[in-house]
Amino acid sequence: MMLKNSLGEILIDLGYITEKQLDEALEKQETIIQESAPFRSYQVVSFVADSMRAKDGGGIPLLGQLLKDMDLINPDQLEEALTQQIDSLKEYHALDSDKLCSVMEICHLIGSTLNLSEVLVLIMNHVNRLTHSVGSTLMLVDELTEELVFSIPTGPKARTLREYRIPKGKGIAGWVAQNQKSLIVNDAQNDPRLYSEVDSAVGF
Repeated sequence: MMLKNSLGEILIDLGYITEKQLDEALEKQETIIQESAPFRSYQVVSFVADSMRAKDGGGIPLLGQLLKDMDLINPDQLEEALTQQIDSLKEYHALDSDKLCSVMEICHLIGSTLNLSEVLVLIMNHVNRLTHSVGSTLMLVDELTEELVFSIPTGPKARTLREYRIPKGKGIAGWVAQNQKSLIVNDAQNDPRLYSEVDSAVGF
């Protein structure tokens, strides 16, 4: 049993597009992303923030939409490929190892889109599932202010937390960023490094 790495690969296997057509669509998608947010001249934190705002308003076209716009596939063909992709993922979910399933799915996600923020959001959702967490966040360091930015928050207060900033060195996460060490805190509420303003701001 082999998990297809991308929607494009499935469409090729179904005979709906060629490898050359897929390459053209991927190049077009990359051009759209670069024109909307030139990565080389952008801080990562700003790139992700702008990409997330674009996602809320419709987002950067995904591969399937681009292939439709290029008249390379029709809606029925796209639906068939997506169904096959979902069926493939369900087979992996039937395995005993939930972690193995998630790794496979993350590989699939990375291969399915060039939209950085979308990949990160989906990976963080997998983190929640594996750790049985209500919510999680990926924080990025703003290179100009050295603040920690809630770039990819998930859970009930995700929208409230998006782009919320923690001052340099503050909180448990600030300690981790400053010391460049991993850390597990089982009782965060009683840790002297806790930055309680985050909890106060979101009421969670």
